[in-house]
Amino acid sequence: MIYMIHCQRKYIVCVLAGILGFGMMTLFLPSAEASEALTLSYEEGASNEYDFRIRREERIHEENVRTIEFNFRCDGDQEKYDRAMRAEQKRHAEAVNEIERDYRSGSPWR
Repeated sequence: MIYMIHCQRKYIVCVLAGILGFGMMTLFLPSAEASEALTLSYEEGASNEYDFRIRREERIHEENVRTIEFNFRCDGDQEKYDRAMRAEQKRHAEAVNEIERDYRSGSPWR
């Protein structure tokens, strides 16, 4: 008798878990189909091509500066750090000037 009650509990728990899982699956399925993905015309929420280019350049610049600072912390060579920072600042300034020049002239970047 006790064995029979124990087996019935197993089945009842399995059935309830299945019903609960199926109910949750049907609850979330229509909401996934109903909302379409919002597509932006440019990545990262940029409003136009030039904004996108500036944001991308800023991200690249920050990544390069972090790399230079990490290398300086590892080896401690001040001259190497200064040279690398000047080179990165020059590269960044040229890239930003090119983007601004394209913006003022109205020429597309592609």
